Amino acid sequence: MQYNNFNFNIYLIGFLSLLFSIMIGRLLYKSDLPSSLLDMPEKRKIHTRPTPLVGGITIIFSTLSVIILFRLYADTHIQQFIIFSLYFLFVGLFDDLFRWSYKKKLILQILGIVLFIISISSYISHLTFISIYSDYKFFNFIIIALWMLIIINAFNFFDGVNFLAGSLAIVFFSSYAIYYYRLEENLPLLLSVVLIFSIIGFLVHNRAPAKMFLGDAGSMFLGFAIASFPIIFKSNAVYSLDLAFPFIVSFILITDTTFVIVNRIIKGKSPFKPDKSHLHHQFLNLNFRNRYIVIIIITGAILHSILAFLSQDIKIIWLIALIVFLNIIFIVLPRFFPVLFKKYNLWELKNIYDNIINYFGNK
Repeated sequence: MQYNNFNFNIYLIGFLSLLFSIMIGRLLYKSDLPSSLLDMPEKRKIHTRPTPLVGGITIIFSTLSVIILFRLYADTHIQQFIIFSLYFLFVGLFDDLFRWSYKKKLILQILGIVLFIISISSYISHLTFISIYSDYKFFNFIIIALWMLIIINAFNFFDGVNFLAGSLAIVFFSSYAIYYYRLEENLPLLLSVVLIFSIIGFLVHNRAPAKMFLGDAGSMFLGFAIASFPIIFKSNAVYSLDLAFPFIVSFILITDTTFVIVNRIIKGKSPFKPDKSHLHHQFLNLNFRNRYIVIIIITGAILHSILAFLSQDIKIIWLIALIVFLNIIFIVLPRFFPVLFKKYNLWELKNIYDNIINYFGNK
């Protein structure tokens, strides 16, 4: 593909992905949907009216439409991505419809991951993580399986505030797009663009008051896509898979999920039982507006992405120190804000902040 033609195609693909997503989303949320595909308000949730759980269907229909239109499906990597994306979309969709127990979801997730690993086993012989190297295939596949299981469920945990999960996905796929652009890998770059603009189209309908949510179908599909992308589209020149870049990019998901699971276990609860211990809930407890919660968390995700690009150029000790620093600022400290506000009576500062925001917001 010539450079000029490629530039034209990437702009056209982005535009059509956005257009298809907006149109498909509008058709879906205006349809007469079954009540099981509506997210009903309840104590743990923050929305106040039944909302369609069709965001994931919108994104994947838009993605598939563009893939078919531009005949990207001819590549075996794209075929692999489509097959397993649909698998995880349907697992999430059936959960939306029938409210499956976490055990059934977990079993089906593990089954899908095992089948995925079998499909990629022939072209991955060893695993690297910065300067760590492993050529034990069984151990490597266990690491890949854990990585995918954590990211799929961690992304689902972040689907609790309008715009948040979709915005995070855009940060991750934008990072992948830049990564593959630098490697001159056109196919994963194009697919990244398709996903980015399909997600933007969904976000048009997800802004408050939301006309649709991602649902488990969407969060499971996007979680799989985020976790599998660097595996499916690793460089064809080598049989090594380096998980360092995607690991650092998505580290904010991993850290928050670790905090939540440990907190639930300490309290004697199931790690999979929903509660309000996630990062965005800490800001909601302080009455932060949705937009500022999204901005804060997205800022943390962008800084992790920048750090991922710098990971090959700085010493590992500095890399670890910077990762720890970012996670203290964006993951650890916010969990102590409610206690600090109460102990040191900082609510007046919060009121000043609210007044400033209201003043400029009304300008």
